[in-house]
Amino acid sequence: SKVAKAEKKDTALRPEVLDLGEGRTLVLLPDRSLPYVSASLAFSGGELLAKDDEEGLAALTASALTCGTEKRTLEDINLYLSERAAGVSAGTAVKQFSLRMDAPTRFAPEVFALMKEILERPAFREEDVAREKREQIASVVSREESATGLMSRRLRHFLFQKGAYAHRSGGDPDRVAEFTREDTARFWKEQSRRPWVLSVAGDFDRAQVEAFARSLPLPTES
Repeated sequence: SKVAKAEKKDTALRPEVLDLGEGRTLVLLPDRSLPYVSASLAFSGGELLAKDDEEGLAALTASALTCGTEKRTLEDINLYLSERAAGVSAGTAVKQFSLRMDAPTRFAPEVFALMKEILERPAFREEDVAREKREQIASVVSREESATGLMSRRLRHFLFQKGAYAHRSGGDPDRVAEFTREDTARFWKEQSRRPWVLSVAGDFDRAQVEAFARSLPLPTES
């Protein structure tokens, strides 16, 4: 019956949550309709880990994180991903720092391997951090050129004054200009110790995904 089919479909698309212990959670949402995989590794932290004089550092760390590893430059990573029609990106929120990937199913294991390499051996090269600083500052300046952009960027700072909820998106341009590669590496070292949730959706190999999740560094901070 149509009702039975609808219930079966609803059950099939219901996520499965696995507690891997020690601050690690794996969420699986299989969907065989397309040969594609998307994943998001979300750490607790983000702006909550940044002091008031460090607003913008979490965002800078996220953008610099995917620019290179100890053995791959940004150009190497971009070529690797483009040859596989895949993508990797990072971002932050008030309480979260995330690394995301998407790839055709056939290339998913290779892109997961790159994701692990980025997590464990990021380079934070001087030139990459400098470039991301320029882009972050330019984005802030561009947003503040309009009244609505200026208001939306500064509203939380006006309401909360201090703490992570008061931090302006992108930070203060003058302060961002002072951040160094050492600042980003230090922030990432602290951020990477936090508990995480890995969510994977699409047409994936369950055993491979679970093995990948268990291979990731154990959180050492609550």
